[in-house]
Amino acid sequence: MKNLKNLSLLMLCSALLFSCKQPQPEPQIEVTPTTLSFSAVNDVTENVEVKNVENWDFTNDLDWLNVTREGNILMIFAVENLTSDVKEGIITVFSTTDHSNKAEIHITQQAAEVTDWNEGEARYFEKSLLVPGDYGFTYIPITAISENGLYVAGNYADSGVLFDIREIANADYVNPWYNVQTNPELDMDGSLSIKGIANDGTPFKNGVTADGNTTLKYVMLPGAITAPYVVQNGIQSPLPFPDTYTIDDLYYGAYTDYISADGKYILGRLRISGTQWQACKWELNGSDYLFSIIGENLIETAPTPYGDIYTKYLKPYFLSIDGNYSCGQLTTGQSLNSPYLYNMKTDALEILTDETDAAATCVSDDGILFCGIPNYGPEKVPFVYENGVKSTFADWVMENYGLEIANRGFVTAISKDKKVIVWVTDEIEGFKNHFIVVK
Repeated sequence: MKNLKNLSLLMLCSALLFSCKQPQPEPQIEVTPTTLSFSAVNDVTENVEVKNVENWDFTNDLDWLNVTREGNILMIFAVENLTSDVKEGIITVFSTTDHSNKAEIHITQQAAEVTDWNEGEARYFEKSLLVPGDYGFTYIPITAISENGLYVAGNYADSGVLFDIREIANADYVNPWYNVQTNPELDMDGSLSIKGIANDGTPFKNGVTADGNTTLKYVMLPGAITAPYVVQNGIQSPLPFPDTYTIDDLYYGAYTDYISADGKYILGRLRISGTQWQACKWELNGSDYLFSIIGENLIETAPTPYGDIYTKYLKPYFLSIDGNYSCGQLTTGQSLNSPYLYNMKTDALEILTDETDAAATCVSDDGILFCGIPNYGPEKVPFVYENGVKSTFADWVMENYGLEIANRGFVTAISKDKKVIVWVTDEIEGFKNHFIVVK
């Protein structure tokens, strides 16, 4: 009996000793509050308290939330929601000594207010798009558009600003969606202007295909020659261009400006003198781009004591989204400058010789030509040339969109499906952009 008691006592001591060696579980992490809700235009930082644990961390995979830690407090800020979608996400707080001990903070952000349009309804609105400058605000004229019509861009002082068309349509004051001045990590080859926008909203200095996989650039070579390049999937390749074009060597080189959405056509310029630009193109043939000069037979020169100057040439302004057409101005050095329309596929060139002191500033993929004076000015009268018929821009808009507008300014951008069209006027206070958007 005594031995049995001793055995029982020994077992009890062993059990007590074993239990003392077992680690005690941590208290369950708690967060207060467990849910947060932000408005679309947010200016409030919310604090969340973390309780019951000393050593902890958090995960945040949401690019629309800025989260910082101070002591046992998480400070959470939601950046402005520019979309029509409600955003939802989770931040997880966990113990660094026991990752299974965790708590979640559920976060939502309201959608941006969006005008309730009827399907297929066309809407006209105007906006002065501003960015802070050295002497107050700078007014930005829109000059580029993505293939899908969701993003537009403008330039000022060699800097580019990108806007979301959906925000422009629904906000009284529009903040730039992307300002390359504040995003120096973007490789813009030393320039911050924007000429191309991929469908995902990525801006580029020169033209870019819809998928963003092919873009353009040019580099300076010895002798002040500008050499054009195409960049396909990160691989840079030189584009062919003539090393002699005038009586003297072509010492200014060639520039690339626009590329079609599928990458087949490139519109560029030969810099034939300090201020003269001759239209040229590259067309993809197999895996190579072939070079040609647009309207080469029209070019005329005249001798001067300083060498030949060009008295007649084609100055390019725009390439349609799919690259079917380009347009610009037949320049004569006088006031007889005329708009032109060029078919990139067939090489057919049409010059509106009856229209003087004007240029074709934009063209759609089906060859609708938009003409005006590209030096800004409210007194200029824009017109449209479609299938050989001329009409005022205002009449064309009424016929195609059912909207009444003032016949002023000149068209700078049109989407592939013509559901977004942009034109610019020069007001007393600065540039004003005019938009038609079909929902």
